[in-house]
Amino acid sequence: MSTQLRLAFMFQMAEETGLANVYVAQLLKRQAQLNPQTLSTRASPLDEAVMHYGESIKEITNEEFGNGIMSATVFYRSADKVKGGDREDRVVATFDGKHMPYTEQRNTRLNLDSNGRNRSGGFKVDDYIEANE
Repeated sequence: MSTQLRLAFMFQMAEETGLANVYVAQLLKRQAQLNPQTLSTRASPLDEAVMHYGESIKEITNEEFGNGIMSATVFYRSADKVKGGDREDRVVATFDGKHMPYTEQRNTRLNLDSNGRNRSGGFKVDDYIEANE
């Protein structure tokens, strides 16, 4: 699942459940556990399906399109009612977003040697990392 789609889902889930958005993000990253009583009263089958299948869908998407995300900038979603093989009502949920490949971001202004030192002088990557830890 793309980061933008995950964020949209997180905010929607937070709004619908009344839970804090940061707490919902922690739940999705398995950094917190949801009270079973809350789960039984708040989670919908769609929430469960997205949480259960999301990573697998992301892997298949990466295989089909290459590594990237599904943009939520121009994003459409729909839910349609169809009849199943036994004539039962079924839901088809569609997420339709533009695939955007990941791009490697490089700082072309730095000219680093193998030790992380700027060949034009002054800057060392290790110094920057230590200062920002």
